[in-house]
Amino acid sequence: MTVNSHTLLPPWGSIALWEEAGDSINYLVNIYKDRLTMAFNQAEQVKGHLKSLFHLLDELCFMTCLWCPEPCCSRATVWADFKDLLFFCLAGEKIPPAQLIQQPADSCRYLGKRGCTLPRIKRPWICTLYLCPPQNRILRRSSSGVQEKFSQAVQAIKTGRSRMEDEFIRITSF
Repeated sequence: MTVNSHTLLPPWGSIALWEEAGDSINYLVNIYKDRLTMAFNQAEQVKGHLKSLFHLLDELCFMTCLWCPEPCCSRATVWADFKDLLFFCLAGEKIPPAQLIQQPADSCRYLGKRGCTLPRIKRPWICTLYLCPPQNRILRRSSSGVQEKFSQAVQAIKTGRSRMEDEFIRITSF
């Protein structure tokens, strides 16, 4: 595949680079674990907020994905980013075996016949955050309480991921 200068390549596309990235983050987490309390706490809070969304997300997928003629996961160009890897390490979650894709034209390696084969907690944030138009319509028709819970959890996850990353970088980069 010819890659022009405007094409974004997923970070750590090869399994060797993926493993090296995960090992490097884990190494730093282990070295600085006594000073990363705030980052660990942020990861646990993010994990709790993520888990609070899983039932709703499973329902939305059940109502839409199984019947979709062109599933988003088969055509999306997404990958795990640094915050995803950092979250996995700080939250005590084993990093998935490989990056979602190696090249932009690839389909996600974790897309199975019945959807994603990764447990929800091990999916990149972008995969959790994205709702397709039919899912958004269903969510908009839900009670205001459900919508508010979803919005609050999403905002808390975004904020927590940023704080977790900022704290990790602050502690490990001197």
